[in-house]
Amino acid sequence: MGVLVKLYRGLAGIPLVFLGIGIQRAWAALLFDEAIFSTASQEAYVAGMACTVAVNFLLAFFAPKLCPLYKRGWVIAAVAVLSSLGSLLVVGDTLVVRSGVLSFFGTLLAMTATGASMLVWCEFFGALNVTRFALFYSAALVMGELLNYFLSGLSAELLWPLMVVMPLVNILWAWDSCTRVADEPGSAFASAPTPASGRVTYPVKLVVLMAVVSFAEGFYLVVEGASSALVLFGSALLPCLVVLAVLVDSVRFRVDMVYRVVVPVSIVAMITMMPDLGVHGGVAAFLFNAGDVGFAIVVMIVFSGISYRYGLSAVRLNGIERGIRYSAYIVGWALNALLVPALDEGQVFGLRVGLAVVSVALFAALFVSNSDMFSRWGVQLVQATGGARAAEVRVDYDDQVLRSLACETLSKEHGLTAREQEIALLLSQKKTNLQIEKQLVIAQGTLKAHVNHIYTKLDIHSRADFYTMLDAYERRIVEC
Repeated sequence: MGVLVKLYRGLAGIPLVFLGIGIQRAWAALLFDEAIFSTASQEAYVAGMACTVAVNFLLAFFAPKLCPLYKRGWVIAAVAVLSSLGSLLVVGDTLVVRSGVLSFFGTLLAMTATGASMLVWCEFFGALNVTRFALFYSAALVMGELLNYFLSGLSAELLWPLMVVMPLVNILWAWDSCTRVADEPGSAFASAPTPASGRVTYPVKLVVLMAVVSFAEGFYLVVEGASSALVLFGSALLPCLVVLAVLVDSVRFRVDMVYRVVVPVSIVAMITMMPDLGVHGGVAAFLFNAGDVGFAIVVMIVFSGISYRYGLSAVRLNGIERGIRYSAYIVGWALNALLVPALDEGQVFGLRVGLAVVSVALFAALFVSNSDMFSRWGVQLVQATGGARAAEVRVDYDDQVLRSLACETLSKEHGLTAREQEIALLLSQKKTNLQIEKQLVIAQGTLKAHVNHIYTKLDIHSRADFYTMLDAYERRIVEC
């Protein structure tokens, strides 16, 4: 009973606006569902994805001048207008015109708006520590899947008003979420990309993996045939586990453990995406949705964590990754349309097997070397130099980068767990116990126990000792 009360209190404490991205996911799934809006098409969706690619790359390129996006009123207004107008064109074409042309252009507008609104949400998530992000994002995914499940039973005639309102709610909640976090005491929300942006390399490894996965998803014809309830269960399974892990916070069940579960599930999902294997459609669709949503959580954890720890622009990080990922999907889809009709079944099967092998190999290689939520995924801190002679060369890290790097080094050398490392980072930011408890969604006694474990491992007795040790690690990093 105590666990249920804890779960209820934790869920009740999440501001509803923080779950707004779930509304966007439900809206997108419903708007592009050909069973509901008959004039929607795969071709229009892929063309709309190209618009999303363009928006992501543009906003990533101009991030230094535009960020934070949530403070740009014209960005919020443009997303609201384009998404609602796109929805009107799609539903109007289905209910009145029935030409397919309006749906095509409506999809382009809606997908353009989606690309921008997702980056506003990324700004919000990039300002959250790992635990807080995992809770909010996973709860939002569950909310989105439930909305999609229940609303998909409605006809287009009943559903269309919601399709116009939902994107408006989404972008307003994204703006409100960013504003609330930015106003919190001790907020880590970056008002603009910091000077550290030029000293931290991009996490190329994860982007390569995402590109391969997206290419495979576009090239395969993902098996269908599962019931809507089974798809819902597959899509909501891992997000529910993450929510439980955060709110229960037991030694045996934590977010970093769920992080590791995603790897085998995603690998199995990658294999079952191949229709040639003859796997039952319901089983394959269940596994695919579970792996797809779980992998989305991992990707967001990695990028949000990098943004949070190093003060990087979430718009730049995620804009580049999403642009490359969707481009890979388009290329995969186009090759499938061009190659598959010209090849025999054996050749097509061979291509799919080869793609599955490459994908699984990348999963295994990259996740084994990046086995926890604080892995860098290939991120390197680049030294800034000064002076004309080698003797004058020195490291000039930004304060936030230096602090995060010192915490990482200290945690590894003293064997801190992922949870303890997260708390150490919050302590290094000089947050109060109350602020840390709120961000980790834990009770006061639980935090004290974690802090005592950290102090024992570091052989210190107070925060003052901790700050002194951090200063020593920072000096050592600067001098190396």
